[in-house]
Formats: sequence, structure tokens, C-alpha cells
Amino acid sequence: MQSFYENVIFSRIINERPSDLEKVVPVIGDMSEPNLGLEHSVISLLIQKVSVIFHVAATIKFNESLKFALSVNFEGTKQILELCRKLRKIDALVHVSTAYSNTEQDTVEERVYPPPNTLQEIDEFLNKSGDDVDARNIFLKKKPNTYAYTKAMAEYLVSTNQQDIPTAIVRPSIVLSTLKDPLPGWLENWNGPTGLMYAAARGVHRFMAADAAKVLDLIPVDTVANMTIAAAAACKNSKELKVYNCCSSPRNPITNGEFLRYFMESGASHHYGVVSYPFLILIKSTIMLSILKFFLVLIPAYVMDLFLRLFGRKPKYVKLQAVFQYAEDMLKFFTLNEWTFRDENVRGLIRNMTPEDRDTFYCDPADINWRKYIDDYVVGIDRFLDNHGDFPHTQHQQLTYNPTFGDPLFRPSLPAIEPPDV
Repeated sequence: MQSFYENVIFSRIINERPSDLEKVVPVIGDMSEPNLGLEHSVISLLIQKVSVIFHVAATIKFNESLKFALSVNFEGTKQILELCRKLRKIDALVHVSTAYSNTEQDTVEERVYPPPNTLQEIDEFLNKSGDDVDARNIFLKKKPNTYAYTKAMAEYLVSTNQQDIPTAIVRPSIVLSTLKDPLPGWLENWNGPTGLMYAAARGVHRFMAADAAKVLDLIPVDTVANMTIAAAAACKNSKELKVYNCCSSPRNPITNGEFLRYFMESGASHHYGVVSYPFLILIKSTIMLSILKFFLVLIPAYVMDLFLRLFGRKPKYVKLQAVFQYAEDMLKFFTLNEWTFRDENVRGLIRNMTPEDRDTFYCDPADINWRKYIDDYVVGIDRFLDNHGDFPHTQHQQLTYNPTFGDPLFRPSLPAIEPPDV
């Protein structure tokens, strides 16, 4: 655990309340295994000591095989419910889902919707088609990926099996860096729009599938954490299942165009890129986007790789564009569409909190100042992902754009982009 606590995210608690870390007892488990992969002694300890469960574990890969995604996100949830029934005292179960579990709805209410399929239909499909991607995409219907599909199935499972367990479901939208605590701008992966925006601000990604006028629902990770805690406190003495759409768009919307503008302005103010005036053009027409990318992106990439080969260097530009395309394919469903998320339960939750709790467990998206938040987000990318420490003094800001074969802007960190976290 010592190496785990070396993460900067724990620096504040180590400095202010180090004894609190002594309360943490790590256990090894696996959501896809029987009994959650826990040893019997661990299960006995949980039964005796645990009274609140935050079910956050999941596979979040959008292109995960349906069979494996079900084993973790659905069967794992079933085992969590079974564990809750064994606990000596269960005060609250908070199941963290996703705001995009019901994207076939134009308006997503704070309620659990019917499952997309029965378990029998799923078994018949898997027995017939296995992991065939084309067949799977047809089977998913209007669900964008196996993550959203299995989360929808898990929500229905929770709603029909929670019985006397005090339960809440929290649905975050696209989760980004911290707003305030334990420090602004912290993040630990390239998921969501982070990798693509980073590449755009550095001047190496120029076109993206998105509708500038559509709302992109973003939410800080500490806002989500605080809302799960508040939801647990609220459901402790209630048998009613409450669903909370943890989203910013109902009262504090930001469009794709605004998000892009704030990000690029912030990057420029910190001398982030290696080009003087980086830009990213958002295009909602897939045909137009394909034409522009073919002539202005792919052909130049192949030409540059050809020169690299001629000079005995390893080609990289086509591969880099493939990385960008993969990330964009994972994200475009969310940048080309928008939904109306109802949040009456969230408003009621915040309204019933004391002023002190509202300050400590802040979770009102209406309080987010997007321009400042995105500026902290940009600085956080440099500090925590690009490993340059203090943003204003990073070495890469001194580089000038020179598209030569040794161009230092193509760091190994760029191909590390992972599928988006929503």
C-alpha cells in the first residue's frame, strides 16, 4: 500500500490526517470470479465489519466482448447484492452506473428502465454468435457499446433484487478531472476526450467528428464521489430505490464548441502546443470528415512515413493517426448526439443537505465555472499525465513547430490513449 499512497492524490490526507490511512484495509478480489474472488476469511471480515458498499468496480472498455462485460458488470453486481444480504448490518448500497445506460431515450429520467433483453435472449445470442462483432452490434440495437448495455442490465438487476437493502443508483456522465479536492485538475488516464484534446492543443490533431452546437455532458470526478456519499447517507433509512443522474447539462450545460474553445484558449495561455495557433475543426458530416481526413491527414501521414523509411527510420505517422481514429470512434457517439437528463432527485438530495454538508460534499453541477475548471484540467493533463510537473515551466513549450523526422512532439504518451470513461 505504501507505493499506492505515493500517488499525489493522497498528499493532502498524508499531510493533514495521516492516521486516517490506517483505517484502509485492502483486499484482493475479482468481479468475474465466484464469491468476487474473495477468500472466505475476507468475506467473514466484510460480513462483520462493513455496513456501506459503494459498487464502483466495472469493466469500462467500450469494445469489450459481451460475454466478459456481462460477467463483470452484470454477474459481478449480482454477487454484490448477495454479499449485501449476508452483511450483519447493511445501511446503504450505492451502485454506480452511467448516464448513458439508456441512450435510446431522448429524455433520460431518474428511474430504472426495462432491460434491453432477457437473460434467455442473451444466452441464445451468445451461443449462436459468440464474440462476432457485427452480430453483436446488431444485437445491441441502440446501445452504443457493451459497457452501456451491461450497465443497463445491471440497473434492472439492482432494481428487482435490492428488496430490503437501502439502495441508490448514481449515473455519472463523462467523468473528467477533479474540480477541487484533494487538488484541482487531477486525473490519471487519457480516457474520454482527454487524449484527443491534448493532441489538438499540441497541433497534431486537426479534425474531429462532433457537432459544435450539441451539449457535451461533463462531470468532475470529485463531484461524482461526493454525490455517491450523499446518496448513501440519504438512502440509509429509506427502502425506496433512488436514481440520481449525476450530470451537468440540466442546469449548467456546455457545448462541444465551448469546451473546445476553452481548452484551446487555456492551452495557448500556458504555451502548451508546439505550434503557435493550434486548432481543431469539429465536423458533424461523416462524409465531409472522411474526405478531409483522407486528403489532409492520411495522405500526408503516408508520405511522411515513406520519407522515414527512406532515411532508415521507423514509420509512425500512420500509426499515430490510427490511434486518434480509434479514440474518436469511441467518443463520436457522444459528441454527435445529446440527451436531456432529468435531475429532480439530485436537486432534492442537495436541497436536503445541511449548509456544512453542501460545502464539504459539494456535488451541485450548477456551481462549476467551466472556464476555470477546464483551465485546471489542461494544467492537470500536463502535470499528471504528461509528467512535466509545473506547467508554466515545462520544456515542451519552448519547442517550435518543425515537422521533421525527429519531431519531438510525438511522444510515447500519445499512443497510450485508451477507450473513453463515461
